[in-house]
Amino acid sequence: MRSPTARLVGATLLIAGVVAIAASRCSSSAPDGLEYVAEQQGFATAADEHSRSNVPMAGYNTSLTNSAVVNTVITGVVGALIALILGLAVFRLTLRARSSTTNTTEKTQR
Repeated sequence: MRSPTARLVGATLLIAGVVAIAASRCSSSAPDGLEYVAEQQGFATAADEHSRSNVPMAGYNTSLTNSAVVNTVITGVVGALIALILGLAVFRLTLRARSSTTNTTEKTQR
């Protein structure tokens, strides 16, 4: 039988995947506020590509499939997984730091 932590991580991954897929399906193709203002003020064409525009998932898109919808879903799921992994890493580091502080405090009190 799996540990409670493994079940929690599995459930979190499942929920994150469902949310990422649902949220990416609801995303707007309209420009965000900054792009909208740039278009309204007439300087949107002055923008240059940033230095990281050729990395995977730049602009929340991939070229893995021919479907823009599927590519958006993929980037949403990958982004959610990256956020989850980073969050778990910070959580574990915090627990480890707390337990070492607690162990040190207990030893000094003896």
